[in-house]
Amino acid sequence: MSQPRRFYWKQCYELNGQVHWALCDTQTDVEAPPTRITSAALILEAHHPTLFGRPTEDDYWLKLIAELLNAHFANQKPATT
Repeated sequence: MSQPRRFYWKQCYELNGQVHWALCDTQTDVEAPPTRITSAALILEAHHPTLFGRPTEDDYWLKLIAELLNAHFANQKPATT
């Protein structure tokens, strides 16, 4: 049985010569090159890690997004061919 897809946040998204936060996942990690999605708020936090009073990795909403995606994919049945 294969492992479920896992989501996590990492500073790996490059834009205008700066590295920003992006939502990563184990499925996309094996693609060449990996495709990432980010948002303007995460780009701001990459430059000012405590802009909202806490480090980006401790942000409630960012954690919740990854937890919900992980729970969703953990409950999916593997595709059959």
